[in-house]
Amino acid sequence: MVLKSTTSEKFQVLLDNGEFAERSPDSLVPGDVIVIPKHGCLMPCDAALIEGNCIVNEGVLTGESAPVTKVPLNGQDAEIFSGEEHKRHILFHGTTVIQTRFYEGARVLAVVCQTGFYTVKGDLVRSILFPKPIGFKFYRDALRLVGVMAVIAALGMAYSTYIYWKHGEGIGLMILRALDLITIVVPPALPAALTVGIVYSQRRLKKVGIFCISPSRINVCGKIKLVCFDKTGTLTEEGLDLMGVIPAVDGDLGPMVANLADLERQDPLLVGMASCHSLTMIDGKLNGDPLDLKLFEATDWVFCEPRQDDGDSGAFDSLIPTTVFPKKRVEMNLRDGFEKEEGSDGHVGIVKQFPFSSGLQRMAVVTRAPDDNCFTAFVKGSPEKIVSLSRPDSVPLNFHKTLHFYAHQGFRVIAMGYRKLDPKLAFHQMARLKREAVESELTFIGLLIMRNNLKPESAQVIGDLIASDIKTVMVTGDNMLTAISVGHDCGMIPKGDEVVIVDVLPPDERTSSLAHILWRSNDLASSSSDVSLAESDGSSSTPSRAISANEYLITMDRPKYHFAMTGRSFSVLLQHFPELVPKVGRNDCCTMKATLRCFEVFLPFCQIMVRGTIFARFSPEQKTQLVEKYIDLEYITGMVGDGANDCGALKAAHAGISLSEAEASVASPFTSSRNTIECVPTVIKEGRCALVTSFGIFKYMALYSMVQFVAVLILYEKRTILADMHFLYLDMVITTIVAVLMGYTKPYDRLVSHRPHGSLMAPSMIVSIFSQMIIVVGFQTMAIHFLQHQSWYSPISLYDGPEDEREKVVNWEATLLFLVAAFQDLILAFVFSKGPPYRKRIYTNVVFLAAILVLAFLTGTLLLYSPGKWLEDLMKVVHNPEDSHLSFRLAILGLMAANLFAAVAVEELIVDRVWFKRVLKTIRRKKHSKSAFKMVRRQLDKEIQFPPVGRTTYAKDADDAASSVVAVDAKGGPDSTNL
Repeated sequence: MVLKSTTSEKFQVLLDNGEFAERSPDSLVPGDVIVIPKHGCLMPCDAALIEGNCIVNEGVLTGESAPVTKVPLNGQDAEIFSGEEHKRHILFHGTTVIQTRFYEGARVLAVVCQTGFYTVKGDLVRSILFPKPIGFKFYRDALRLVGVMAVIAALGMAYSTYIYWKHGEGIGLMILRALDLITIVVPPALPAALTVGIVYSQRRLKKVGIFCISPSRINVCGKIKLVCFDKTGTLTEEGLDLMGVIPAVDGDLGPMVANLADLERQDPLLVGMASCHSLTMIDGKLNGDPLDLKLFEATDWVFCEPRQDDGDSGAFDSLIPTTVFPKKRVEMNLRDGFEKEEGSDGHVGIVKQFPFSSGLQRMAVVTRAPDDNCFTAFVKGSPEKIVSLSRPDSVPLNFHKTLHFYAHQGFRVIAMGYRKLDPKLAFHQMARLKREAVESELTFIGLLIMRNNLKPESAQVIGDLIASDIKTVMVTGDNMLTAISVGHDCGMIPKGDEVVIVDVLPPDERTSSLAHILWRSNDLASSSSDVSLAESDGSSSTPSRAISANEYLITMDRPKYHFAMTGRSFSVLLQHFPELVPKVGRNDCCTMKATLRCFEVFLPFCQIMVRGTIFARFSPEQKTQLVEKYIDLEYITGMVGDGANDCGALKAAHAGISLSEAEASVASPFTSSRNTIECVPTVIKEGRCALVTSFGIFKYMALYSMVQFVAVLILYEKRTILADMHFLYLDMVITTIVAVLMGYTKPYDRLVSHRPHGSLMAPSMIVSIFSQMIIVVGFQTMAIHFLQHQSWYSPISLYDGPEDEREKVVNWEATLLFLVAAFQDLILAFVFSKGPPYRKRIYTNVVFLAAILVLAFLTGTLLLYSPGKWLEDLMKVVHNPEDSHLSFRLAILGLMAANLFAAVAVEELIVDRVWFKRVLKTIRRKKHSKSAFKMVRRQLDKEIQFPPVGRTTYAKDADDAASSVVAVDAKGGPDSTNL
């Protein structure tokens, strides 16, 4: 299979002799140097930009409507090329190049890196064609039970062979009847029947705008126990509103300035807002990241991109830069007739960009004003990151207090810094200028305060999930305190619950301190000026808060607390506390005790994960890691996101739900056309409905096979068989109609706190199957014995004839067991079509109920009345219109009514009752669930003094083989605890 290019446009390729030749996209190979056309193109491969700049629309991969700027690779770099680290230089397959920018007379060149299925888009296609297999109990158990059915078939074959051998039949007939049992016990239609519920659920999801590319995941959704949510664009609105700015003046952050016109025209904060962005002009319209666009529009400046054919590079040497300048100055020039040179006052040229990186949490630009003697760099990003890159003497004393005040109220806070570069730095050296040289020794200049409103439906959905005992988690790239505030607003952190911030700091060689964990209450952080310790960059090493924390030491008297952690702490935990991170799951353990031993060692990590609710400042890779760790703890995990940053986590989760229609997000199992989390309860409801339907159909198909199996063995003993029309009626008419229509029942209207079974090997399932099997065998045996005790009954008379005609099919035994089997099939279909709490009641499935009643009427007609000679001959049934035989037929109908009552009683009064499940637990001596996360949660409930708020947990030396830690209280007294 070959992934062909989606464009037919030919590309110019650089030859060995320095000339260019045209080639078709399908002939491109890695290593080719191609020319990116001036008018743009649709990329046929992944290519690294080596000369010139490109404006690219990557919406098909990322879901972001804003174009991005691609810059060339630095030829002086000695680092190894990496597709992930250098993606800001790569033009990806399937993306659209809108504009190209280049030195006058030069070409925009790129080197082909990957083609076909090896591109990012090709990897996407592969993930859709060959989705990651899921280890779901239902499918594993279904194969096991099919194996059990095959064993039963083998036993039946042996018994039938013995019977026919005892009767002196030929080898051919013995083999034929033995093989019949295989198709009876293991029905070929079983795989198709199991997909019925999934197909109906998939159709219902499609009607509400939810599309599924992996139907098998629908059943998995029925067992979801945890859902991770992105914040921006998922729980909150996509757009941001600028509330104001807070400039840093004389080492202090003053009041918020809501009107930017109150700032000086050349205020560094205002100039930074106008220049530090990745905006571009396309067809006369300003395009770019919505955040950048909102900030630039607030400055009321003008954005200007000179045409490439101007030929006048002006004050900016040979490369024509983008310029920004105050709008008021332009108006003044037009009114007062200033000279052009005077009008250039206030202009700022953007000569180099370092695009925003979610991993670095910042972006930067290098600018130059005509009257400046040096370049100026502006850096914009998360407050904690900008502070870590700034000179300590420039950071305002009230920075942490101000940041906490606004972040705690749910505002999104962005910081900005700048620095003057070396005056000796020439323009031609810009291409080789590294990011690290620009983003250091910054002067902190202020904060930007943005509002991100919660979506109106978020709180209701989160409340419904929590009420149904589904854990909800927020994983975002935003500020910790902002995420906590949103968690309170949406109900993820219920009112009155505590939030404990978990800081994990790496070792510090300067102070010889080991890696350690700080446990701090969010309220404690509120009273501290050092509130951003959880998100600091680690440059400040010693945890001064922990040393003096005795006055704040508190004891949680109830388990209603939530952990909050940053991505940096998460990485340190994985790197420096490897002994606390589980390397194996429960499936590697054999017994309950072994499972406990496996996870007792890893309790600190598991405790944080099980009680964790807020995970902030997480990079895309960390989001994926978080989802994988939850899966290791045996959570059936869902992930909801709306952008390219969530794609890895969406694919890693059992049920990824994308709120974006970008191609990369389509690789997730589910995609919602509506940008709202209301789709989450819908998917879970359909999953539960499909799972219960699959269980019902599997049990029905298994018992339907047993019905025929028992009937055929009884008839083998009588030296007769069911007629072909009997099999056709049972298989094609009853079973096909019932199996197809059983899944038509819609999901229940609300979510309940308990989930449906996920295993066919669950004790209640086994009891249900074997109980119904006993009922089937019992009533068939009673029916045949009742027939044999009738005064008018005469056994089947044997005669000599051709071997294939020796078994009479028109007789009372075959007729009776055929009609009894038909009634039992309908009874089983009715009994196994369960209603609430996962599906609506059976009477809402009008078509299914009508089909059962019609088939029961037809079967009853064949039993009670003589429908006509032609129909009797067609169906191979025996009827006698005498009254004595009518009383027998009525007795058989009463027997089938008793069968119905017994089957319903077993399911409704025993199998589905709570008391019966408790009895099964007692018999199995199972006190608690063996799921890893439940074990950890029970352990947490027993820990009265956990979490150790106000304390610091130090890890021992990594060379120490023992998995233990030392807890140091506020006074410094060691308190050893083995984990």
